[in-house]
Amino acid sequence: MVSYIVTGGSEFLRGRVVRQLLDADGSAVVHVPTDRTGATLLALPAGVRVPQRDVAAVDHIVHLGPVSGSTAQANHLTELRWTLASAARLGATLNYLSSVAVAGAHPGKFFEDDFDIGQPLTCAAHRLAFAAEELVRRARDVRWRIFRSGILSGDSRTGEIDRACGTAPFLAAVARLTELPAELPLILPDWGTTNVVPVDYVASALAELVRRPGQHSRTFHLVNPARQSFGELYAALARAAGAPRGIAVPGSGLLFDRLAKLPGYPLLRDHVLDLLGIPAHAPAQVRVAAEFIDDTTRARLRHTGIAVPGFDSYADRLWAQWRREAATAPLALTSVHRSTAAAPRRAMAEV
Repeated sequence: MVSYIVTGGSEFLRGRVVRQLLDADGSAVVHVPTDRTGATLLALPAGVRVPQRDVAAVDHIVHLGPVSGSTAQANHLTELRWTLASAARLGATLNYLSSVAVAGAHPGKFFEDDFDIGQPLTCAAHRLAFAAEELVRRARDVRWRIFRSGILSGDSRTGEIDRACGTAPFLAAVARLTELPAELPLILPDWGTTNVVPVDYVASALAELVRRPGQHSRTFHLVNPARQSFGELYAALARAAGAPRGIAVPGSGLLFDRLAKLPGYPLLRDHVLDLLGIPAHAPAQVRVAAEFIDDTTRARLRHTGIAVPGFDSYADRLWAQWRREAATAPLALTSVHRSTAAAPRRAMAEV
């Protein structure tokens, strides 16, 4: 019987990881941490008991990255240090979910074995991802594996999404743009490229690789192997939503980067983003210049049926679910997944 502690991240992702682990092994036991009030951080189905006892031993700790745009980011390094100490005490393998943000603004190929290659860390998300990985890599008394995830979108099968997903603000922006005539072409800034992956792929790939023996001190890329431009992502969502088509002006991204150094421009830029419902920090956090090489990961996942779907293959499902939830509960998009993310079988909480 294999035992796990799954902690960190958003409930939207964490619930799917727990379910994947339990679906793969019906005899497994998953410990779900509690918050300071003693409530479980995972929506459990009715009738499932949550034993209130300390965990004396565990095989794996799966520690997911910080929730984007929340106070969890400020506490992430502290929680990670505690998790590393727990892994050492319990003799557990730490499986840490990092982010492509660790590559910062590196413009070239970024391999799974790469870490500190002099990449510019241009925003808080880059610096946090780098510092967290550095903590894990320097641990000498813990067996560890690192999994770097692309920018999370929603579930490619159901379209479910929550505000913790990096692409959520852009769905909100597309929703506002649908108020414009569909025939009106929009001039879009050339923001460069990103790396978007659906939450179900990350959960499935992570659960599969966590269960593989060995592979300690290795890094795996849970990414889209192809660079994606913001124009391509917008085009897929605009087609699904009936929003105006966008025309990206080549080189405009570099122009905007230069304008950002002028007095007053950042305030104007942030005001425009606010009108679209996009947080000012979002573009920098989801902008990914590097090309992530995932050869090792794809080799390990061969013959499992786990692969990254193209964004345009599920953009319509993301949009349809977004509109349904906006129509019924516009301020409760983070709770739509509770009925599907719950662990279906044996789950226990650490206190």
